[in-house]
Amino acid sequence: MVVIIFALAALLGAMLLSAALVAGLSEMGLAIHGALLVIGLFYVAIAAVIYYASLRGSVDKWRRRLDVVYQVSASFDRLSQQAVALVKKFVGDI
Repeated sequence: MVVIIFALAALLGAMLLSAALVAGLSEMGLAIHGALLVIGLFYVAIAAVIYYASLRGSVDKWRRRLDVVYQVSASFDRLSQQAVALVKKFVGDI
């Protein structure tokens, strides 16, 4: 519960900081759209750093796991087709 409250407080703080930065940049002579663009690009850069620093390994691991699941399902599909062909060979078309 404490972690959820902390996460919500951190999110609210980031939102208020973003609003204050946009207001400050627009007061310094930058148009509101330009200020929003600058702050948005800043958050994109932070997200890219976080992704490449910590999340990329996890994403690659999940991708490898999904590849294994795909390979197993493809093998099962081939086996089931072979089983159907074998049954048809002995029983014939029903």
